[in-house]
Amino acid sequence: MIEVCHASSSGISITYNYWNIQFFTFSGGEEYVKIGSTVLEVNSNSRIYIKAIVKSSTDLIRLVLLKDAIDRKFPLRPVCLMLPYIPYARQDRVCNDGESLSIKVLANIINSMNFMKVIVVDPHSDVAPALINNVHIVTQYQVFASLNGYSNIDPTNAVIISPDAGALKKSYSIAKSFGIKDVIRADKIRDVECGYIKETKLYASLDDLQGKNVWIFDDICDGGRTFVELAHELKLFNPNSLNLCVTHGIFSKGLSELTRLYDKVFCSTLLNNDSLLLDNSKFKVICPNSYLLF
Repeated sequence: MIEVCHASSSGISITYNYWNIQFFTFSGGEEYVKIGSTVLEVNSNSRIYIKAIVKSSTDLIRLVLLKDAIDRKFPLRPVCLMLPYIPYARQDRVCNDGESLSIKVLANIINSMNFMKVIVVDPHSDVAPALINNVHIVTQYQVFASLNGYSNIDPTNAVIISPDAGALKKSYSIAKSFGIKDVIRADKIRDVECGYIKETKLYASLDDLQGKNVWIFDDICDGGRTFVELAHELKLFNPNSLNLCVTHGIFSKGLSELTRLYDKVFCSTLLNNDSLLLDNSKFKVICPNSYLLF
């Protein structure tokens, strides 16, 4: 999904004017992009924003074509890219001989478009932001700061679970931001050949979790096996509630098992096209207003 607007500030408020963009795929597989004739002249005080939820290679090439079309129609106007989910961010190292460093390739493509600012949300690691020029990071706390309006987080009865060692530093940061004192670490042991989770370890006692509202924060939920196995382990400690917050929701295996185990599941960027996900009463998409930074 790709949207474009231009924004102007009066000093008191910011006005966003959304554009009509035409996308088309030729029979040979090539993409076509055209800025609609209804787009008014963009004055020199305006910034142009592209918000791109890149779910496929088609979306990526459309983004490249769109940036070229904007530069031709409105030369010298500053253009910012809002890229909440960074494609290929999980491919941030070469694991086997013969592989590409995919995030470096993606960063080269983005950098070639010369954006004034690239706004990303809760990147998977430090690698992608280090490779992308003019990057601005929206943190996971900024994304979920509005959670108090949805679930009334009580820091005195809340515990944050770090789903693995890699998420521990971020979990402490989230806990501090919400005023939550207790952070508990979990670990997962995978089969190195197939990647299957063989065991989930939770470093907690019954007193740590019994009757508590448990919150798990992570950047991505793909199939969700990490969170399913963790929920099974957590339920042995009789918590009051289990709540899952993921910034980017792929949900390739659907939501049914997650919402059976968790009281609430939140995400910010939904990368799954299945509209039925939104019909689940335990699932909420949070869209913060912090993406557009004039």
